[in-house]
Amino acid sequence: MTSLNRILIILSTLVFYAGNNVANAQLWRYLNDSPETEKAAENELKKEAFSVITKRTVAYGDTFSYDIRTYAVKSFDGLTAKINLWEKPFHGHIFHIDLHDDKLTIPDFNCLIRVHHLSDDLLEIVYSPRGGSNDGYDNVLILGVNKGKFCIVTEIQCIHEFEVPEKYGLYNLHLKLQGTNTDNYQMIVTVRDLLKSDNKDEKSYDKSSKFLLKFDKDQHIFYTDNQKLDAYIYQEDAKTKKHHVTGFYPMIDLGEYRYFFFNKTWYSVGKYTATGELSMLSYCGKP
Repeated sequence: MTSLNRILIILSTLVFYAGNNVANAQLWRYLNDSPETEKAAENELKKEAFSVITKRTVAYGDTFSYDIRTYAVKSFDGLTAKINLWEKPFHGHIFHIDLHDDKLTIPDFNCLIRVHHLSDDLLEIVYSPRGGSNDGYDNVLILGVNKGKFCIVTEIQCIHEFEVPEKYGLYNLHLKLQGTNTDNYQMIVTVRDLLKSDNKDEKSYDKSSKFLLKFDKDQHIFYTDNQKLDAYIYQEDAKTKKHHVTGFYPMIDLGEYRYFFFNKTWYSVGKYTATGELSMLSYCGKP
């Protein structure tokens, strides 16, 4: 039994059409756990892997298998680095990203969607955090390596799909890397934001927009510019302020969504409804 028996995956991706900006999407379908579908999803994740090792763990009196997938990237200092990706079943929904001398984790992890080399030195990881009923998210994480340590180059939400009575919403973005190396890298972000509402008091819309991100080869990040930040990183229970962050920091501005780079980690920033203050949330970080 693999972890894919327990997860949601995307069966098809959003396709943009020029002219009318029409898109078709069929997202967030449950698998029927057929061996053929499961094998196809496994093979897709292994396609660009340097190696795959299958391990086993025991939980609840049964034995479960899981894969450690290794991907080779060229580090920013010119060496070759090997990044290991794995999640052990029934161990707290934690996704592990390892180098020989560095580690990252994604807590509250649901499933891995895609792993792809954007270039020799940039690895794209698309994954789903655990969400709610009829409410699905994907994040895209871009990693690099410098001097044996991880660089979280970018981490942003790439899909949000929800359906409630009288309303359906879909937010989707597509990344396109331009340039050949860190001296001339740029990232084009194409965003589609769709709302279909049957409520006469709420207007449906279908909007698209494009954004250009620069690359900072000293911090090894994509960003829009540096902006002032005054926000709070909250404890897990979201009741006690953990850290007050002020100052000017690199920011990714995607219109409705903003992300700030603080302490070598990307945070989404939004208003915390209970207090009206800006709060910061990160997914991938040091364990």
